Parts: sequence; C-alpha cells; structure tokens
Amino acid sequence: MHSEENSQYFKLDFANKYYLKSPKKLNYYLMGGFSWQYLIKSELTITDSIQDVVNPYNAVDSWDTHILYKYDTKKMRSPNVFCLLVGAGLVYRIGDIGIGLDIRGYYSLNNLNIKSERFQPRLIQDFNYIDNNTSLIKTDYSVVFTYLLYKVKRKKTV
Repeated sequence: MHSEENSQYFKLDFANKYYLKSPKKLNYYLMGGFSWQYLIKSELTITDSIQDVVNPYNAVDSWDTHILYKYDTKKMRSPNVFCLLVGAGLVYRIGDIGIGLDIRGYYSLNNLNIKSERFQPRLIQDFNYIDNNTSLIKTDYSVVFTYLLYKVKRKKTV
C-alpha cells in the first residue's frame, strides 16, 4: 500500500535582494525574507500495487496500480503556512530587458497539520493511516524575465 498527497498553495513572497559585484551585463543576487502560503487544495490518494506476472520465464514483471481511496485532506491541514525564504539567482541584461534563473528554498515555521483533525477513523480503520507532523520544505526553480523601468545613472567622480 502506498499513500501520496498532492497539495496546491497560493504564495506571496516578501524578500530583499542583495546584488553581488559582477560583470556589467550579468547580475548575481542573494535573496532572503518571508513567505505566506495559503492552502488551496489537498488530496490524499491511497493506492495498492499488485504484481501481475505476464510470463513466468520472463525476468520483467509488471505491476498494476489500483486506487483504493481518495480523501480530501484540506480540513486536516492548516490553511496558512508561514515560511522562511532563501534564494539566489542571476540575471543577464540586454538593454532594459533581463533574462535569468532563480532558485528559492522555503522552510515552514509552523506545523502543517491541525492536531485535532489528525486521527480520522476511516483512514485508521481501513488503511492503518495516521497523519504525522509535517512541515513544508520545498525548492522552486524559475525562469525570470524583467523589464527595467528606471535606470540609476552614476556620476563620474574625479
């Protein structure tokens, strides 16, 4: 038996970027801050895999996966998740347009589970499933497109 949970979040990041010294067109930065994430959807799927031997003389066996139960776990989860945000990235500038890559790591400050909703009789009796304490640790990879509205002009000093 195997269980898998799929969750969807709306997220809002509050972060500061610190740009490192780099060549003119290529800008490296580090990022740190906080993130607020709101749970939109969460669903637990419990599956069972049954081995189906096609040919007893063949070394390759096939497995059939059957969905036993789908359960909406949104009521078991805390809807608001507060996270620490750390990240890094680089942007290559072509005139006023920038193209780059961004990596962000999120580490939750609170538990995702609601303690009073942790034990669900149907899940315990039929599938021996008890929800454990869970925290959100995830990584996002992004392609970044930027447009510069205002350029800082540096004055030459003598």
